[in-house]
Amino acid sequence: MSNKWNKAVSVRIGDGISDAIGGPGEAFEALNNRWPAEHGPHYVEAKRLCSMAVGGTLSAEIAREAFIGAAIEACVLA
Repeated sequence: MSNKWNKAVSVRIGDGISDAIGGPGEAFEALNNRWPAEHGPHYVEAKRLCSMAVGGTLSAEIAREAFIGAAIEACVLA
């Protein structure tokens, strides 16, 4: 399984500069260390699925869809 996404997901976290997240590892880091303080159900699911994708037990593209959902939920999708 690939550790990169077919297409990066652009988010704006904090300083307003768009950041291209290229795979589940980068997404997991962003969710853990740079995400807005309030966390909803999409955030929880994205963390779980990105972690699984990093571990090789889930398709990176499934984790990508979950990350997009979390970004929409947090209003950070660029």
